[in-house]
Parts: sequence; structure tokens; C-alpha cells
Amino acid sequence: MTQFEKEYVLVCLDSFMEILSDSEQLDLAITDFAGQQSEQSRYYSNSSIPDSDLWTDTDKLKFSAAFFEATARANCRFLTAPELSMQVTLAQRFWQDHYKPLLSSNTSAEDRITAVIQKCNVIKAEVSREVPSDAPQNFVQENHYTFFTALTAIGVVTAIGASIIFKP
Repeated sequence: MTQFEKEYVLVCLDSFMEILSDSEQLDLAITDFAGQQSEQSRYYSNSSIPDSDLWTDTDKLKFSAAFFEATARANCRFLTAPELSMQVTLAQRFWQDHYKPLLSSNTSAEDRITAVIQKCNVIKAEVSREVPSDAPQNFVQENHYTFFTALTAIGVVTAIGASIIFKP
């Protein structure tokens, strides 16, 4: 995951949790997502939610609408210039392909949305700790000759000191 993707995913996770935790925002997201056709199964993300047959239609709709709205919010935040469109598209695809199934899998059927929010918190902590693939590496880790650099510096200082002491 690149730094851009990491920031995008963290914004999506924050928005996703915020929407699922607030009934007004969730109702608005459902209306924006499905309009007046919320009974149609095309709004339930059956193909991208593992074990979707174990979910109620209401929970699938809530999850799908919140996911859609979180993605839209992240796009609005990050798509600030035309040259960012490719990065945003790649980050969005990464978010949808990797995190949608991850957030929806292995959740408790008793209170599905609360279980998804709890899972979201765990995933957010993991993403926050992850080092991006494009992060600059520490120079010392890349330099296999660090010891020799220090040894050379000591040698130069010793040579200068010796030349000053033994100066005729």
C-alpha cells in the first residue's frame, strides 16, 4: 500500500465508521445510494460481501450505502486536481477490492453493524501501523557499509590529531 492509498483508506475508514454510527447520516446515505428503490437486491452488494446470504437485507443495504458514501467522501477530499485522478482511482479500487470483503467477513449476526464498526476500528489500527511501500527507507538500513563509514571517520580524525601532535 502506498502512502496515498494509506491516507485514502484511513479517510474511508473514518467516514465509514462515522456514517454507520450516526442513524441520520446512515439514512441519508441510504437515500443517496438507493433512492426510493432500497428493496431492490442490486443495492445489497451480494457479490462483494462474503456470506451475504447470512446477512439481512437491511444490514446489507446499510453496509453498502455507508461504504458507498465513505468512498464518495474520500474521493471529494482527495480529488483536488485532475492529475490526481489516476491515484484516486487506484486507491479507490484498492479500498473496494481489499477492504469491502475484509470489513464484512466474519461478523456477528446478532448485531451486524456494531460488529462491522468494531472490526473497522481494528483494521484502522492495523492500517495506521502499516509502513507504506513507497516510504523512504532509513539511510542506515540501506547502507551496508555503515561500520566502515564510522571507521573511516575515526581514522581521519586520528590522522589529523597525529599530524598536529607530531608536527615538528
